[in-house]
Parts: sequence; C-alpha cells; structure tokens
Amino acid sequence: MTTQRTVLHIGGAKTASTTLQRTVFLKSPALHHFGEGGDGETTPSEEFLLASLFNDDECFFDFTEVTAMFRRHRDLAGGGMLVFSSADVLLANRPTVVARRLRDLLGADVSVLLVVRNQINALTSLYSGHGAWLKPAPAPHYRRFVDFDAWLRFQWLRPSSSALASFAYWDQIQPFISEFGRERITLVAFERVVQGDTATWESVSEILNVSPVNAWRLFSTEQQRERISTRQMRYGRLASLARPLSSPPDVRIAAGWMGRHLARGPRFVPEWSEEMLDRTRQHYGRGNAALEIEFSLGLSDLGYPVENPK
Repeated sequence: MTTQRTVLHIGGAKTASTTLQRTVFLKSPALHHFGEGGDGETTPSEEFLLASLFNDDECFFDFTEVTAMFRRHRDLAGGGMLVFSSADVLLANRPTVVARRLRDLLGADVSVLLVVRNQINALTSLYSGHGAWLKPAPAPHYRRFVDFDAWLRFQWLRPSSSALASFAYWDQIQPFISEFGRERITLVAFERVVQGDTATWESVSEILNVSPVNAWRLFSTEQQRERISTRQMRYGRLASLARPLSSPPDVRIAAGWMGRHLARGPRFVPEWSEEMLDRTRQHYGRGNAALEIEFSLGLSDLGYPVENPK
C-alpha cells in the first residue's frame, strides 16, 4: 500500500501564495489542494473550522471536527498528493500551537514549504495592497487611510502581533522545524520564484512531484495582483477625511467611470523614512542572518536586511 504524500505550504504573506494556489496547486492534476483559495471543496463550515485551527484557544478548538475535515480531503486526494496551503498559518498569533495542531492533523511524513521575501519590499507591498487603511484599530480610526510612515508606526506599537511578525521568518519556522524536522523544511526566495529561477522551481517541483517546466508555465500565466494606484490612494485619503465617523468604501472596487479613472495612472509607491528603514533592517537582520546559515538562501545577494552579511 502506497503512503499518501502531503505538502504543507505555510505562506507567507505577500509571497505569491494566492498565485501558487490558483495555478500550480489547483491546476496540477496529481495534486489535491485545500486550505486557502482551494478548489471549491472547502465549504463555509470548513472555512469556519480553519479559522478555529489558526486562532482559537484550546478550550474553543474542536479537534474532532477539524480532524474529520482533514480526513475528508485526504480521501478526496486518493493516492495523489495532498497539499494544504494557507498564508494564514504565519499570520496566526499562536504559531507554536498551530504547528503542533498541523503535526497532529497531517502526521510527521510531511514536506513543509515556505516562500520568504525581502521584508522591506514585503511591507511596502502589504501597505500598498491592504494596509493603507488601519485595521484592527479603534473607532474612528478603523479602516482610515493613513500615510505609510503612520502605518509603520502603528505596526511597531505591538510588533509581536502586528504585520511585522508575519515576516519574521526565522522565528516563524522554528516551531515547524521542531514538529516536522529540519530535513522536511524547504525555503525558497520569492524573488527567485517570480523570476522563474530554474533551481528554485526544480526545488519546489520536487516537493510537489510535478514538472518544473509545467509548474512555471502555470504560475507565469496568472495575472499578478496589482498595487493600488496613486489616484486610488489619494481619493481614499480624501474620503477618510470627509467621513470621520464611518468606514470609507474600498476604492479598489469602485465601479463605472470613477472606478476606471481612479485605477489608471502609476501604481502607488510609498517612501520609507530613514528612521523606519533602519529600525526595520535591525529588526529582521539577525533572523535573516540565521536563515542564511541554515538554509543557504543567498539573502544578502537579493538585498535582504542581513546582520553582518559575508
């Protein structure tokens, strides 16, 4: 009897996770993917269970129901590859607990895949795509458009539970090394993934047991999500000022002539202050240096903040 193989893709955020899910994971016949952006097999009730898996304390977490959900998808995969993929894994506020739960649900014979990204660029992308409006934040600031420096300062109020934590890759991978073993962990750089680097795609495809050529073809034909435009950003800030006690609409989905007009023009590119840039580099430098040693990713060559790069 052949043992079913399993891949656990744990994101992270702003590392083309959605594109991987919609293309390689979804459209490769030998793979059965569920989790985030799945193939239609994840029901609303199962989405509720996944939220519980990532966020609930032990006294609220229904292990029996979640186990049944994973068993169902294991059966749907049959003799093929089961791929559980979600960027929410690294966004969970209890990473050690989530890693242990996934170990109990998936077993030990699992290949863990993590895509990392230069944190400076990842934070810029997160702000441009999602973070220009503050959340969570108390009223009347909830979903208010703020400038990039103010958004970064908001993240620094609680760095261990804000967006900053989801890019602390060295800290985030430790629970998975403990639960699954270092030999089962594969890290690749986002920059090389999107550039179609041959060695990187061979590494990813070996885990998934798919053709690297076909995997890259599927991935590269997907339309990448665009950043918010400069016009959309300016309009959103104006709307925030005009309605101080309510949440402004998401300008990215504005319809008609106004929506088309706002979406045109150059993409918004926020500017880093020297203070925030230095603080962010120092925050991630030591962890990235540890990743360099442990996984030989060549992060210094890619411009990552690395403490004492060689």
